[in-house]
Amino acid sequence: MKKLTPTEVTDLLVGVTILATGGGGRLEKGYLLFTGTVSGGTTWKNEAGFTIGEIHIRGRDDFAGDTYRIWFKNENMLSWKNGKTHVTCPDLIGVTDTTGYPILNPDCKDGMDVVVLGFKSPEPWRTERGLGILCPRFFGFDDSWTPIEDLMRDE
Repeated sequence: MKKLTPTEVTDLLVGVTILATGGGGRLEKGYLLFTGTVSGGTTWKNEAGFTIGEIHIRGRDDFAGDTYRIWFKNENMLSWKNGKTHVTCPDLIGVTDTTGYPILNPDCKDGMDVVVLGFKSPEPWRTERGLGILCPRFFGFDDSWTPIEDLMRDE
């Protein structure tokens, strides 16, 4: 299988999403959040029917020297870049291999090369009601949500 560039992975996933939704939804371009190698593996456990854990990634290419951490509760909910809060729910965080194939969280293994992508969440999740259900504080973290497009504009 051909190894894709991070931009090609992002474009591929946006295209797949358009096909999956029948082209009816308004989609935003995805963002390349990080490229790196899973380091220290993935820690996870099953708790009350949820898969909860973390993925630790050591940067490579443009991210050499940086670190990335993702916390998940079934889905990727929060991320930290170099120890600082980065993209959080309700925005979407996805992890793929370097061919663009999605990786399930428990399957992220030490030494795997991965690409971390982010996407703007649908508008209903960005409302006061949506953020009352799906935001970092809902999961017990003392972090606030910043829209992904604002974070990426500042980087």
